[in-house]
Amino acid sequence: MKNKPASAGAAFDSRAALVTAARHHKSGRLGEAELLLRRILAADPANPNALHALGIISLQMGNAQRAADLISRAVAKDDGNAEFHVNLGIALIDMGRKDDGLACFNRAVSLKPSHALANYNIGLGQLEQGDVSGAVVSFEKAKRRQPNDPDILMNLGLAVILQGETGKALHNLRKAAKLAPNNPAALTNLGNALKEEGKPDEALACYREALALDPDHADAHYNEGLILDQFGRLNESIVCYRRALSLRPNDTMVLSNLGTALLEQGNIDEALDQFRHALAIDPSFAKFHHNLGAALSEKGLFEDSAAAYRKSVTLSPDDLIAWKNLGSVTKILDFLKPRDDRGDGMDPSSDLDQIARLTTGHALHLYYLASFIPLEATESFRNAMAALPRMADETIDVGSANADSSKALDLGDNLIALHHFGRSGTGLLHSLIDDHPQISTLPSIFLKGFFNSGVWEMLANGGWRELPERFADQYEVLFDTTSPKPVPGILGENTAFLGKHEGMTNLGEGRDENISLNRQAFCSEARRLMKPLDKVDPGTFFLIVHAAYEKAFGTTLEKSVVFYHLHRGELYTKLNFLRYFPNSRLVMMVREPIQSCESWVRDVFKAGDYDKVAARIRTMLFDIDEVVYQAQECVGVRLEDLKMYPKETLKSLCSWLGVQEAPSLYHMTARGKKWWGDPSSPDYDPGKEMTLFDEKSINRPVGAIFSDRDQLVLRTLFYPFSVRFGYREPNPVEFEKDLEEIRPLFDEMMDFEIAMSKRLKVDHARFKRSAAYNLLRASFTHRWEVLNKFKEYPNMISPLEIATE
Repeated sequence: MKNKPASAGAAFDSRAALVTAARHHKSGRLGEAELLLRRILAADPANPNALHALGIISLQMGNAQRAADLISRAVAKDDGNAEFHVNLGIALIDMGRKDDGLACFNRAVSLKPSHALANYNIGLGQLEQGDVSGAVVSFEKAKRRQPNDPDILMNLGLAVILQGETGKALHNLRKAAKLAPNNPAALTNLGNALKEEGKPDEALACYREALALDPDHADAHYNEGLILDQFGRLNESIVCYRRALSLRPNDTMVLSNLGTALLEQGNIDEALDQFRHALAIDPSFAKFHHNLGAALSEKGLFEDSAAAYRKSVTLSPDDLIAWKNLGSVTKILDFLKPRDDRGDGMDPSSDLDQIARLTTGHALHLYYLASFIPLEATESFRNAMAALPRMADETIDVGSANADSSKALDLGDNLIALHHFGRSGTGLLHSLIDDHPQISTLPSIFLKGFFNSGVWEMLANGGWRELPERFADQYEVLFDTTSPKPVPGILGENTAFLGKHEGMTNLGEGRDENISLNRQAFCSEARRLMKPLDKVDPGTFFLIVHAAYEKAFGTTLEKSVVFYHLHRGELYTKLNFLRYFPNSRLVMMVREPIQSCESWVRDVFKAGDYDKVAARIRTMLFDIDEVVYQAQECVGVRLEDLKMYPKETLKSLCSWLGVQEAPSLYHMTARGKKWWGDPSSPDYDPGKEMTLFDEKSINRPVGAIFSDRDQLVLRTLFYPFSVRFGYREPNPVEFEKDLEEIRPLFDEMMDFEIAMSKRLKVDHARFKRSAAYNLLRASFTHRWEVLNKFKEYPNMISPLEIATE
């Protein structure tokens, strides 16, 4: 936003000549005003008001140097005039002397703390320097004096967005757009806030309205492309990015997003061109190296890809996505070596500096590599836990004079975390646990990303008093399940409209209810629970959230257990949760593995997303003996048992949980309201009630995706799990025969991969060069080698013991 000069009229003295000059200036007759001011200065060369007024005219005519000279002379004569310092600051900034200009604005504020334009310009400087909190304060001061200035409102809104509070920003940005209806920048910024708030349709309308006013508005084209990309309208988004790029050929963010869209489209070579162009402009931006690594990986150039990812994490050591992708490529490179050389230099870190090697990301990277052989990953697991940010650095001072640390324990330390195994019915189990008189649980999977990297830092930014409000802003869907606003989830996941996707907007007997909660009552209760404490940390606040949520709902029963639907978190999320709750226990819902896997990959298989299909198969193969299960008390609950023997299964689970059996366990609810099931389930029917313990899902035949040959591979790799959980009878002779038979099959494409390559029109050679293909082969091979050596997976999760007679 271009800085604008203050009006000179208010600062002039009462002499008739200056008044007349001010009138000419105000009416736009700059030439007449300048002539009159020159006559005044001819008679009185040191007249500060005339010098200042002539300087403003020079500034408006584009001569910043002359303006600075004139206004400097005015300041020398009258250093106590705030208006002089403001306009001198604007002239100096126009000359590129930003620090000197900011000093002038600060001097003006010291003379007149409420000066709107001085505070506005200070805010612009703070925003540019990354001091977002300071900018918000400055813009708020400016707004108090000029509440209807669209520039002030717009920049205040942008600063508040950067603080992560888009809801608060929307009021200011809507007002700015209303006050400046013909300003495409105001509309574009409003669109950006709506996009962050999870309202993409409204955002798209703003961008298109901005483009109707100015078809060459590059920001609007770019952001329209982002929305269309989010909608999956890839070809249209590429058109938008190209239009933006034609207007700003060297805009690195446009280049980067165009390259990413082209890569998703399968146009790898052009994507590489865009990423290399961006890097030529700004070689120090980590994201561009990361994107280059992704494109090189898709081309099968894994050595070059690893080098690009290592450069990315060197420049940005806290980027967990880059570390994750570096881990994948590193594992592929190790897998492609001759068998006897595998594991030798599995972590090539020659390009990593000492700072990168000391980060949490690097420790997680090493744990990821080791986790392909879980029984050997214990040490790297401990190292990764130890590398997480210090818990002492994540505490917020509350500072109660009569602090009692035992108060936090009253909230309950019997915590159970629910995890899934493919598509295994976690939503069903959660809905049965809901409304239990002894168990506190929040609806759905809304809080699954609470322990993600960066979430606590964002929540804690305003201190303990603001913590509840910031939480409520971030997790708006907890207080209104119709909210479109996204919540933290798995890295790169779109969680907009999560309440709708999870069936939380059509609750109740009439399917016309949702969950709503008075956020003010929640925030008041959360502050009341924190007030007696000396400090609060993520773990304590997590428990406070549950207690305050219950209180705001009017719950009067004592809740002794907290049931947390962790679902499937990133490595960081799981480890961070465990270090705050080392005594927590884990429940994993399981299902016959081939059936569960086929059900889980169904949607992404139909969408042609091979990367996600392969990732889900890999996840299931390693979920069964993850190192976490060696450290925590955990149990697997079979979906089949829950469906076929609900009474016996839930009674046994209650015993394991340490609670009493209750009538609520036999009703599917969300905060006590009838829940009709997961809308993404193939068994979900919006016009028909689902039978609570219907066995349709567990009797569904497999083969829609995995052929007999595919099933042989997966059935053999899941053999120890299937035997332990009673999905097949032990047959060691047949198992060893199958184990020998499947090993050569790893070198060829599976039948579901052949089907996908045909549908995607990708030849087999290119398909087999992809990162997802090779990482899946590495996973198959590691699982096979453990089975070939031990004939089982050591430290596998165990089933819940159920008496069914």
